[in-house]
Amino acid sequence: MPPGPERPQRRTVSYEQLHQQAAKLAGRIGNVAATGEVVGILLPRCGHQLYVAQLGVLKSGCAFTCIDPAFPDAHIAAVMRDAQASVLLSDQDGLARIHRAGGLGQSVQHLIDVGDDTE
Repeated sequence: MPPGPERPQRRTVSYEQLHQQAAKLAGRIGNVAATGEVVGILLPRCGHQLYVAQLGVLKSGCAFTCIDPAFPDAHIAAVMRDAQASVLLSDQDGLARIHRAGGLGQSVQHLIDVGDDTE
């Protein structure tokens, strides 16, 4: 079924595709984060990448904290520090923003582009 006419940019994803993408992402997360660690997710609320990221984190045995891209850079850094997250999942726009802002300090050691796993 095609996306609704109100949202032409919307993409249809099957449960099998969602499962495969989340499992692939879980493997990448598992390479850099230990079970039980907190992973930050900086993704817009629209699109399936957010669901892939959430499921991928849970499949990896980690926990997540979602961060709204509308937050100011300082607030994003504070949330990551408070959560003690060493990994941040985002899309290309979010990762470019983090780099422009000078990173998130010592706390974040791995940045993962969720888009690499959802194409």
